[in-house]
Amino acid sequence: MLTIRQRTTGNAMKPASVLTAVFLIALVLRSGVAIWLPKAVIWPDGDRYERVALNLIQGEGFGTLNANMQSVPTQPLLIAAVYKVFGQNYLALRLFFAVLGSLSCVIGAMLAQRIFGTGSGFVAGVLLAGYPLLVYLSALFEYPQVFFILLIALFFYLYYRFLTTGSKSLLFLCASSLGLAVLTVPTVLIFVGTWGLLLLTRNLRETVIRLAVVGLAMIVTIGPWTYRNYSAYGVPILVNKAAGFAFWSGNNETYWEDGKPGVTPPCAQGYESTAFCVQSQELDLDLRRRQLGDVEKVFEFDRASWQHSFDFIRESPGRFVLLTLRKFVDFWRPIPDAVHQGPEHGGALRDVVAMATYIPMLVLAVVGLVITRSQWRRLLPVYLYVVTFVLPYALFIPATRYRLPIDFILIMFSAEALFRAWTSFSRKDDRLQPPAFSSGVHQ
Repeated sequence: MLTIRQRTTGNAMKPASVLTAVFLIALVLRSGVAIWLPKAVIWPDGDRYERVALNLIQGEGFGTLNANMQSVPTQPLLIAAVYKVFGQNYLALRLFFAVLGSLSCVIGAMLAQRIFGTGSGFVAGVLLAGYPLLVYLSALFEYPQVFFILLIALFFYLYYRFLTTGSKSLLFLCASSLGLAVLTVPTVLIFVGTWGLLLLTRNLRETVIRLAVVGLAMIVTIGPWTYRNYSAYGVPILVNKAAGFAFWSGNNETYWEDGKPGVTPPCAQGYESTAFCVQSQELDLDLRRRQLGDVEKVFEFDRASWQHSFDFIRESPGRFVLLTLRKFVDFWRPIPDAVHQGPEHGGALRDVVAMATYIPMLVLAVVGLVITRSQWRRLLPVYLYVVTFVLPYALFIPATRYRLPIDFILIMFSAEALFRAWTSFSRKDDRLQPPAFSSGVHQ
């Protein structure tokens, strides 16, 4: 039995047939789910993004700050682009995001190959293509995580190519991917600063050039949206104004007692008398009574949300610490925490399938992290991304869909663990093979 393992090099092989197979497997699975799902909005965030997208098509722009305070610009732009070509067609929309999800599997395979080797890249591609939670997510247009995963995969792939070649063009492209990722899931903004530190070198000129290239890429990607916000609302807003309410939603008496179902959404059936519901209703009435303008109302709502959060922390610092630890554990829970139920939301098998695939993946990922620890310098950007992406959700609200961009990375470590186990078994199998006896005829 012959085992071939190509380690990461600048000229790592990218067999077109393998990548095509990964793409087709991913696309078939995701398209099947897209066709099966209802031709309607099935998750609440989809209503908000679609509403903004329709405004764009009708020439009304992104709308008021109130309409965009919890939104991001990339998702409605993508929806509007599809609607512009196919009309308000939900199947076309789902298939479009299925294609994006399939492309992310291909780039993920190329990334794993560049970091770990050709064999691990192939295994990673297959695992990414068939991972049920990613398959389902990729058939959705209601959440921006599909496009975000594609951008992050592209960022890391281009970054590792930059480390090999030193090309500033690649650095600009990878920084641009990261800038678009910020406009898709703003949580990754924390990673931007830590990644910038990794670009520092002992050569001052090289460091200045690198930072200048990254700064230019961020200006080109994030700058237009920030400028648009300032032009439209008269105040500088980098992406949105969702942080205050998100922090309050995860740090209050009701979350401490009832968890996520008690606050998402506020005042849901059965939670109408909770402290969070009462406070949020009182705040809404107060803002209406004061007859504030759209921008002033959003900023006041954001300020009050932070205030309520800090009041809870000051009154119960111990509970805040315990709640943060509890949310950190919840972030890694194998059972999806979606409040909504029904066949289109995963059905009765959702929890079983999630547990049966997530738990082995996580265990293998931990093994992969351990056996690749000697590569820690090379893997440091990946470590920083995981840490800076996970910790904020322990402070805000953890959710399964927020974790899927991390699952995407962990699957690559799972692939490395599986491939190393397979090659180890193969070598052992070779040693156990009996010697071949010749008949005396040379071949």
